[in-house]
Amino acid sequence: MPTISDLLSVGRLSLSAQQMALHVTGNNIANANTEGYTRQRVNIETARPHESPIGYVGTGARAKDIQRIRDDFIGARINESNHQFGRWEAQKESMERIEILFNEANGVGLNSAMSGFWDAWQDLANNPAGTNERVIVTSQSELLATTLRTKRTELETVQNNLNASIVTTVSKVNALATQLDDLNQQITAMEQTGFVANDLRDMREQTLKDLSGLLNFTSIEEPGGQVRVTLGDGNILVGSPGNPAFGQLTTAVNAGTGFDDIVWDAAPGVPINGSIAAGKLKGWLETRDTIAAGYIIQLDTLAADLITTVNAQHAAGFNLNGNTGVAFFTGTDAADIAVNPAVTADPAAIAAAADLAGVPGGNGNALALGNIRSALTMNGGTATYDDYYNAMISNIGIKTAEAQFNHDFNQDALQQFENFRDSISGVSLDEEMINMVKFQQTYQASAKIITTVDEMLTTLMNM
Repeated sequence: MPTISDLLSVGRLSLSAQQMALHVTGNNIANANTEGYTRQRVNIETARPHESPIGYVGTGARAKDIQRIRDDFIGARINESNHQFGRWEAQKESMERIEILFNEANGVGLNSAMSGFWDAWQDLANNPAGTNERVIVTSQSELLATTLRTKRTELETVQNNLNASIVTTVSKVNALATQLDDLNQQITAMEQTGFVANDLRDMREQTLKDLSGLLNFTSIEEPGGQVRVTLGDGNILVGSPGNPAFGQLTTAVNAGTGFDDIVWDAAPGVPINGSIAAGKLKGWLETRDTIAAGYIIQLDTLAADLITTVNAQHAAGFNLNGNTGVAFFTGTDAADIAVNPAVTADPAAIAAAADLAGVPGGNGNALALGNIRSALTMNGGTATYDDYYNAMISNIGIKTAEAQFNHDFNQDALQQFENFRDSISGVSLDEEMINMVKFQQTYQASAKIITTVDEMLTTLMNM
């Protein structure tokens, strides 16, 4: 037969359970705006009943455990979306920098410089002996050479900035890996007592999300509660006693490119750039090593062909002194193209005449040099210089638009998954306030049980 003390125990257990539920509710409210926080809930279960002559009698309710309300699948999808969002965010920002460098909208750029160069030769052909026209040819030629060198240098600056971002981010990856390792150990130590380390798990998931924006990886939670993080090359970044980490990431200068490769400190001679398929590191590596490098090659190709073609044609003519033309440009590509000092020092050295009979008033070679503008000299004889450069500008616009589209698409996808996560795991203040009132009233009712038992004991003692 249940005793008065059994009834007192019912009230005590209920008070304890409701107090714990109120505590967790308060913690949810306090963390309503905490990034990465997962709503928690106290699971209350019926206490073990006692046997009585008329059957089993309930002994109240007790707090069983504190549960994180979450969906593992959604968490994994958020990280996957963040992989791609990080890549396109980095590439979008990088392409916008490159697009600014080649902005021709204000009439100042390589297109304008090339037009001025060709027009100057046409003007010289109209007055081949004119000193002013010859000075303009040299000044426009210097402007063209300077513009080519500047564009190339600016692209190299973009590459150097991206390289610095890569080096810095590799250090950040290592810091996050160390943080994950520490959280793994804390979670394992805490959960050996039989309870789930909810807040530490939230911190670990947020750290994994931060890491997912930097590079691609796979993560698996092992039986001991630790998370193992494996990179795209198959080596472990964050391990466990049974699967230790391969090491930390670092960077090493590539002798061929002069830029930093991403390597393991345990294998510094083996770059893993190719296995990084997502995250900001992917976007920066792709822009630095493929996109920007490709535009540099295109500028070099244009400048080298221009140097070769103009020099050959200029050498075929005669200057005002009746001498054959010297090399008009020096250098080999966009890195070092310049007007020959012999030309800049003496504009009479410009070979405008096509033959000695035309000296000093001949314009045949000046016309030929001006006509190079429309010659199909690029892309295997299928494009002019203007066609070639305009195609390059169009490609920059296409690449920028592609990065913008993929950035927006993946941002929307990530936001949708995060909204879905919030609908499951986020804290609703309205819901928590309702729970607080419910637990408070139950707590008050449980206290009333204690008061009633006290009155019963007093009555019993007075009998």
